[in-house]
Amino acid sequence: MNAQANFVYKKMRYNLITINNDYYILDKDNPKWLIYIPFLFWFFPHKAYKITNHDLLNDVVIRSPKEKGSYVNILAIAIGLAIANLLRPIMNRFDVNISTPFSLIIIGITTLLILLLRIHISKRNKENLLLHIGGADVEDTQLIVRFRDLKFLLGYILYYIFILAFVIGMFYAYVSYGNTIILVFYMITLFLLTMGNLFAVWPGNIKVKFQKQN
Repeated sequence: MNAQANFVYKKMRYNLITINNDYYILDKDNPKWLIYIPFLFWFFPHKAYKITNHDLLNDVVIRSPKEKGSYVNILAIAIGLAIANLLRPIMNRFDVNISTPFSLIIIGITTLLILLLRIHISKRNKENLLLHIGGADVEDTQLIVRFRDLKFLLGYILYYIFILAFVIGMFYAYVSYGNTIILVFYMITLFLLTMGNLFAVWPGNIKVKFQKQN
């Protein structure tokens, strides 16, 4: 059936789904293993909370996500370019002579920390949402969300492959050169990779299906 998707205020883990004038908050981190295999997002049901209280709805949903978002995106790009230009002449100063086994240990610890950070942020988002809806008239259900169209799916796959390739490239580069700046970029891109499932639903028209609960 047809539905409308929107953002939820300061909580990337969730989307507001509107179906026939009924409102649901979709949990994109449920089930949790989708964090690691985001391509299966559109084939499995996700927990959703049906919200009937309109005051509560206005409290948790961004009403105009594009107004501030565009300025934030422009600022982020500008800062990124500036940092890249500043880092270029000092990259060589961060080369550290370490053995391959030790660099692999560092990469392993870093990867674990990033995954724990991703899980922690997801947990905090859930706690914040439950603070808003706790005690309210909320009904749990299961929704299967389909990808919008082939163009969206192709763009999503290309985005994920690009980030994955960058992560792998940073992995091998750090093992080869032991450069601390490369390790920082590895951490950033790995964190973006773990957020892949959060970009599977974007504001606009989508297709959804209710999953019957046993």
